[in-house]
Amino acid sequence: MPKNINKREHAFLMEVNGAEAYEKLKADGNYGLIDPDVKPKNFPIRDISKRTSLFKLFPIDHDMSSKEIFIMMKKDGYQPTVIEELLSLGIKKPELQKEFNIFALGSVHNEYVPALSVDDYNFDNKDVRILGLGVNDTEWLSHPVHKNRFLGVRINFRIFKNKKN
Repeated sequence: MPKNINKREHAFLMEVNGAEAYEKLKADGNYGLIDPDVKPKNFPIRDISKRTSLFKLFPIDHDMSSKEIFIMMKKDGYQPTVIEELLSLGIKKPELQKEFNIFALGSVHNEYVPALSVDDYNFDNKDVRILGLGVNDTEWLSHPVHKNRFLGVRINFRIFKNKKN
């Protein structure tokens, strides 16, 4: 069973526009590197509505499976995010991925999930933001070097925009 997480991140509101073109969402993120496998065929947008939802980054304090992370989120009233929510985070809060590797466990293609990170191996410029992929591990590592966070969206909390907005 998952241990109690002492340092839960604060929740924040964020607008998501699922009707926005996939390539525009990627371009607006201003990424230095984009994995070519992050594309609609592999990670389709699931909800084309324009909405505001409540999000939270979930840290882990010990190695956990994806299933354990799902359970932890659900106990807190959240579920794993999907690609359009992760892309929106990259646009609205780009500084977060400079602190953490952020994964959207709700979008899976083969054994991969979309991720936001920085290029830790580029010693000339450690601020290169990456839209990439993470392996949907049976065990996600909690070691401080990994700085993994999992983006969750509050279940049944959505503010829809009317057509005049």
